[in-house]
Amino acid sequence: MMQAMPAEMMQMMQRMHSGAMSRMALMGAPAGMMPGSSISNVEGHIAFLKAELKITDPQQKAWEEFADALRTNAKALAAAPNPMMGAMNHKLSAGARLEQQEKLLTLQLEASKRSRTPLEALSTVLADEQKKRLDELI
Repeated sequence: MMQAMPAEMMQMMQRMHSGAMSRMALMGAPAGMMPGSSISNVEGHIAFLKAELKITDPQQKAWEEFADALRTNAKALAAAPNPMMGAMNHKLSAGARLEQQEKLLTLQLEASKRSRTPLEALSTVLADEQKKRLDELI
């Protein structure tokens, strides 16, 4: 018989899930977007982040640079093959599947690098409460 999951474990799982979603957000991917999928929601994702952070006019330039990085990342990830499809494609050799995974990891690393500088620049112009919210979202 299954026992109820302790509250601490549920909280840990929620933190892990939100962390994964945050990393995808940093790369410019709206929640649920996987490599190889549509980027049609990236503008909605960017608008959500902007509204949640309550970006002001003086913060706009730094915000736009960060948003541009997110757009570029979303386009790069959307063009990548979906690793889940590659893993299920038994017509590909193990080496080809590994190569596909390597390409995806490289794209993700490039996306993280592309986002870091604009994110740090944005953070310098945010108020403390905005920084706290940014840390929660990303």
